[in-house]
Amino acid sequence: MMRKPLTLAALLLVSAGLLVPTTAGAEDKCPQSPDFSGPCPVLHFAPNYKVFERTVQVKVKTSIEARIAVSGLLPGLGESLGTRKTIPAGNFVTFNLTIPLTLDNHLHRLSPHESLPVKFVARVNHVTGNVSTDRMIVRIPGREGT
Repeated sequence: MMRKPLTLAALLLVSAGLLVPTTAGAEDKCPQSPDFSGPCPVLHFAPNYKVFERTVQVKVKTSIEARIAVSGLLPGLGESLGTRKTIPAGNFVTFNLTIPLTLDNHLHRLSPHESLPVKFVARVNHVTGNVSTDRMIVRIPGREGT
């Protein structure tokens, strides 16, 4: 009969957050997300990118497998371009982002000697804050006369 009150007291302490089980609390190095019990993923853009007629191609790698969202906010156009996918750890993975019609029309008003800087961000889904993000600027050349 003495075990029931002791078990009940331990259960109450755990549920109240006063007694944390050592296995879960000690290993959680990414408290910003319930999706990762180890360290938060670390992201890196490759230093190079490619701009095609209808797409912008960037490469991202992550320290551990994660679902990554890559997006670019178009300055002054009130639109963005983006995509997401789950990528494995350690290798750069290509993200192809479709150039929206609004951006394409704007680029046709710029000469090929001008460019539009677009700020891109890679972010791990379901991790709050800037722990798992990387940023880069992609310069998209004008297309006047093409």
